[in-house]
Amino acid sequence: MLNGTDVHAVLEKRIKEKAPAPIGEPFVQAFERQGAVEAEVALAVNHWLKPISFWGGNGIGHQTEPLIRGKFDVVITQGSSAIYADWKTGKPYENNELQFRIGALLLFAARPELQQVTGFNVWLKTGKLGQPYVFKRTETSPQWAALIKQMRTIEARDPKVEWEKQPGPLCKFCPVRSCVAYQGG
Repeated sequence: MLNGTDVHAVLEKRIKEKAPAPIGEPFVQAFERQGAVEAEVALAVNHWLKPISFWGGNGIGHQTEPLIRGKFDVVITQGSSAIYADWKTGKPYENNELQFRIGALLLFAARPELQQVTGFNVWLKTGKLGQPYVFKRTETSPQWAALIKQMRTIEARDPKVEWEKQPGPLCKFCPVRSCVAYQGG
């Protein structure tokens, strides 16, 4: 199998240019039957949660500076609903609720017509879809509030204090040899 970066490039080309793809073709075809398909969609919001350019603008301050950015491997839109998927080349591991919540919030901000967003991983090795995460526009205010609270907590930490190292399921992929949880990534 191709590495992750190459897979993204191949599938982007397949979606944007209809070029043959040696991997993921059944998923792309299924997505195309669902609605309008876009690849590598880049979105951002400013500090007022208004959509702005992914890299920000030329101005100064919070109006043009991105607060949160996200890039989506594939977005399928049909009417007031959208699906977005994340291509995965490794072994299935589901722990992406935060990633998909942020993605849904960015899609809701950028596309006022959307009322529901569903996000999931596409496990290319196994040919299976991951757990779906469903978000509704009516739930965005408390979700933004919780996310911003979490961000403020992180920002408030003393930058001189090192983050506590905690073993996790991704340690086996991490290249940081000096970490006590290093597992040969």
